[in-house]
Amino acid sequence: MAQRTRRYLIRRVTVVLLTLFVVTLLSFLLMRLSPVDPATAYVKRNSAVVTQEQIDEARVILGLDKPLPVQYFDWVVDALHMDFGISLGTGNPVTEELAKTVPVMADRKKYQASIPVIFWIEEQYGANEAMFFAEKLVQSGIMELDFNQNGYSYYERQVSHDPGWFLNVMASPYRINLRRFIDYILFDLYAQGYASVTKSFFVEYLDYLEMQQKFYGKVKEKYPAHFKTEHDIMALKVNQARLLAKCEDFEQQNESIKDLAYSGSGYCIVVPTKPEELAEEGINLSHCVGQYIDRVAGGECHILFLRRRGAPDRSLVTLQLSGKQICQAQGFNRRPITDQERRFLVQWGREKDIQIAV
Repeated sequence: MAQRTRRYLIRRVTVVLLTLFVVTLLSFLLMRLSPVDPATAYVKRNSAVVTQEQIDEARVILGLDKPLPVQYFDWVVDALHMDFGISLGTGNPVTEELAKTVPVMADRKKYQASIPVIFWIEEQYGANEAMFFAEKLVQSGIMELDFNQNGYSYYERQVSHDPGWFLNVMASPYRINLRRFIDYILFDLYAQGYASVTKSFFVEYLDYLEMQQKFYGKVKEKYPAHFKTEHDIMALKVNQARLLAKCEDFEQQNESIKDLAYSGSGYCIVVPTKPEELAEEGINLSHCVGQYIDRVAGGECHILFLRRRGAPDRSLVTLQLSGKQICQAQGFNRRPITDQERRFLVQWGREKDIQIAV
């Protein structure tokens, strides 16, 4: 049995060596049969005037003056030492030219983790989409990608075949566009200052989408231009909305003042109907909702919005109504109202029997 195995291995090794010999010999002969003389090309690259003396000297430098079998032997030995000679086109070592076209394997933190994702994309979306991801991956400046969900690094264990967080995002109910998401994690995030896209990003990204869904009833922005900032703002809105959840009778309370809604010269008065609208107003204008949440919850006051008539959904000024009096009016960063805004409020107050005390 051992003798049979030995003979089999000898045959296999012999076949491999013969195959290598034939392949290298053919490669060498094809280069030598080229109609372009390497020595002449070498001289032309370095000199405007070509003489026979220069060509002869170049043949010596390139080893072309030796017999063909010796040239072949030298070429094989150099190739085994990863020395493929000098490029006739650029004059640089061939290994340097090859390195420019092949991804640096020092970037294995980017490429290794992407292998299962490429296979998964090919299986789910086809070869074209897998190639799109691979091409963008090479072009991206991102240094590290990690889609793993298991708490250890890809680079400490054998490569998994699970696309991990990438699959989680694509399988989410938020209808993420494959190519747009690839561009987002490989280019948009890099432009935002990300060098690594790892588990922490994917967790926050799915959290960001979920918060929008719960807060707005839909996802308004899937690929934010400033992800960290937008995520933190969204979290603040949700937290303030939780505070406002104390207002159990908020809609019923505001039903009693719905007649105060008004549209006039350049401006309008909006009566909010949901606690989430107060949270968003507070974030947009840099107000602290906690300052008046207890009073709103206790029915001591109401909150109204002063908006521009042409942009009724865009925050401008928050009004606090106590009884029949506007006792507080603040714009962005607590700015006081302008004379034009005051004139509008006075006009509105006359028609609705509301005193403007700001």
